[in-house]
Amino acid sequence: GSLAGLSLANRLTGFGARVWAFGASDSPSWHHSFINRQILPFLLPSDGPHADLRSEQLVEIRNAKNLGYAESAPEELETIRRLAMRTGVLLDPVYAGKAFHRFERLLRESPASFGSRILFWHTGGLFGLWDKQAELLSTIGTDRGIGASGVAPGGVAPLFGPSG
Repeated sequence: GSLAGLSLANRLTGFGARVWAFGASDSPSWHHSFINRQILPFLLPSDGPHADLRSEQLVEIRNAKNLGYAESAPEELETIRRLAMRTGVLLDPVYAGKAFHRFERLLRESPASFGSRILFWHTGGLFGLWDKQAELLSTIGTDRGIGASGVAPGGVAPLFGPSG
């Protein structure tokens, strides 16, 4: 729903941003089909210049599933770790971590695809962290420069584990 609303608003307002999505649960064709059947009919007017808009015209959807839904590859966990240690932003490994990993890879492979102004926006998935704590801890580690204060050099606190 969020993707359909954001990409449709982008189009109808003439904002002109290129909208990308990285799906971690199903194929791009499944996502386009879902948006076309279940969401756009309720958002678009029944006639006029925008009545026949399709998801494929609004957003570029890429597959970020990799090993499968909620199955994290080591390189995805490493991307999550690197981002968390640099920025303090922790992405869940079920959705956002997979999406960001695929986005970052595509950005390295084809930087001209994105332009110079990029916003990575994730609209959910926090609960995906709870089942993955052990995997994240093993990737992040507790001996990667975390001092006695519990804060890493650069001011990033440990992501999980005992407090105090």
